[in-house]
Amino acid sequence: MDKFKTKKEFASFVKNANGIQLKKCGFGTFQKYLKSDKETHYLKPGQVHYLIPGTFYNLIPVWMRVVDINGIKKSFRKGFSKDLAFGCLSYGVIK
Repeated sequence: MDKFKTKKEFASFVKNANGIQLKKCGFGTFQKYLKSDKETHYLKPGQVHYLIPGTFYNLIPVWMRVVDINGIKKSFRKGFSKDLAFGCLSYGVIK
């Protein structure tokens, strides 16, 4: 996808975009956290978990903080799962 030329540009877009902009770029939504062994996070009222489209996997910088579908926050690193569900990765950002 030609929308973003650099990882920094992609990260800046994700940080500053609203939900409508994210959805237009193909981000999916996940609105319920599951309980995990390490941490438990719950969405606050009005928050949405936006899942990153798989097409952007190679644009995610290693320092970017993501939240997986179990609610665990961590810095992205190469080697994270590339498995897709409905075109999206199993991690993203909360807005």
